[in-house]
Amino acid sequence: MTACMVVSKDQKEELVGYYQVLEKPNHGYSRILLKGLNGDF
Repeated sequence: MTACMVVSKDQKEELVGYYQVLEKPNHGYSRILLKGLNGDF
């Protein structure tokens, strides 16, 4: 699993990419913790 995130300077928007290669079928769910956004928006 590889993930990357880019956050705008004003911290209102972000772009997240999640890439997975050769995963087993019906593996279940994974969570990605996102940091960097301003919680006041």
